[in-house]
Amino acid sequence: MASPSVFISYATADREIAQQVCEAFENRGISCWIAPRNVPAGMDYGQAIVDGIKKSRVMVVLLSETSGASRYVAREVERAVTHEVSLLPVRLAQIDIPDRLEFFLGSCQWFDLLPPASAKHLGLLGDAVVRLLESDAAAAGGLALKPQQARSAEISRKFPLKMIASFGVAVALGTGWLAFHRPQPPPGNPSLPHAGKGAPLALILPANHVNCLGSTQLEWSEEGLEMAQLEGFEVELVQAGKAAVSTRIGVRYSFPLQQMEGEIAWRVRPIYKGGGTAPWSEQRTLVRDQDALARILRTHELHFGHAESGNNFINGESDNLSGFDVDLAKELVTRILQRRDPNAKLTFVPHASRWIRTGSDGKPELFLNLLRRDQGVDLLASGVSITADRQRDGLAFTVPVLSYPQTLITLKDQPGWVNGRPAFPHLGAVDGTTNMLLARRIQKLTPELEVVPYTGSGAHEKMLKGLFETREIEGCLADKPLALKKIKNFQGEGTDAEFSTVDITELDGHAIPPEMIGFVLRPGDTALREALNREIAASVELRRDLAKKYFPMLDPESGVP
Repeated sequence: MASPSVFISYATADREIAQQVCEAFENRGISCWIAPRNVPAGMDYGQAIVDGIKKSRVMVVLLSETSGASRYVAREVERAVTHEVSLLPVRLAQIDIPDRLEFFLGSCQWFDLLPPASAKHLGLLGDAVVRLLESDAAAAGGLALKPQQARSAEISRKFPLKMIASFGVAVALGTGWLAFHRPQPPPGNPSLPHAGKGAPLALILPANHVNCLGSTQLEWSEEGLEMAQLEGFEVELVQAGKAAVSTRIGVRYSFPLQQMEGEIAWRVRPIYKGGGTAPWSEQRTLVRDQDALARILRTHELHFGHAESGNNFINGESDNLSGFDVDLAKELVTRILQRRDPNAKLTFVPHASRWIRTGSDGKPELFLNLLRRDQGVDLLASGVSITADRQRDGLAFTVPVLSYPQTLITLKDQPGWVNGRPAFPHLGAVDGTTNMLLARRIQKLTPELEVVPYTGSGAHEKMLKGLFETREIEGCLADKPLALKKIKNFQGEGTDAEFSTVDITELDGHAIPPEMIGFVLRPGDTALREALNREIAASVELRRDLAKKYFPMLDPESGVP
């Protein structure tokens, strides 16, 4: 695509309004860069964002409680400052400029886009951006200061408030009103810190002794610094067996660690005008690998993320894990290792999670977010279906390793699937799965049907209990091998409960493609994905043998791609 005009910076929780803003801009011809849409397939996520910022002329920063606490939004704003991209803060709630962004945005005028975001307000925001782009100099337009101006208290104080107010009235009428924040000069202190004096900097990220992947950012706090006299920072990096390397940077609170690999020690100290310095921070260590494959080859370890056990993909606990996904992942990665070192032995490290759990913010969080939460995990598996929605949400998949249809389960004494429609009033499905997506499609064709969602740990068991015991539903959707396995486990020995199954391969004259199962990776781990894909292509017989072992109800000839 052509270089974008506007980079939209936002927190994941604000994705819906970010998409509305992007659509409103692009409908009037303003080209936008927005994640994850503009991250090229296979490209390192962090590098794609930096490239998008460099090519943009304006960054629109959507401000909310969530984005104010996001270190990723803070990094994006800092990158915009470094590359002299104009900043336009847009408040989504009645909040002050967040502390971690105030240094960069405190001297900018902001735009209020409070919910609900009407077409009128989106249009006014578009007008403001057009004016910025037309002037290409924020001081001339008076709407938002260039980053270098935002850092200068002297320029900010000289900017006439009367001019700002009159411009705001002209640009934003009615409730789509521009709210302005008058900058305050930084706290003064006549005494300059000299070498060895003052409190050491507090380091923020990464934590001590962690393993990191890709474009690692070193971050530290600005707490207690003499901002008016600050010249920049000195970052010292030490690799095992090598001399220390020191780098001086300007006033920013992070440093990209892009080239070094292996064990690294680091520390930071402030540099003041006139040559004064404050003490070094504590020294922290980390281990950095270029990507997950580099870490696997270095450590001979596979860190395997999985959801609840108890099915043919994942079964058992900790060192006793087995199942189709477990056995296949072990064998594929062992083959990758042994192509380099025939004597290599794989250490398998499981990372257990729940399919849906409560996150730190109290909201439900999918197991698939484990890759984002934990850089120590190399891949995910638990019979995960490959879907376009999941890929748009920032996940990557290997080529399929198994396929099978979705299945409707009903009681023998209940009407089931008749003339391509459910002949019963209540249909169950587990939330967050492709089964639920199909259930919603069926509901659109049968409006009188009520879809009953099941969530949390043990959701499939709850659903089968609702079908066989409490009878709160008369049918449910599940992936075929999981469905038959769960039913057998649920019924137990000696039970006479009977059921019917129907594979859903067509709906309203349209084919329903089978579930395609693959391993889940980060989009930036292209080397690992390519290595796994090569081994998957060469493992048809292995996968058929595992399918016979774990899924005797399936046809391995057609179920193994």
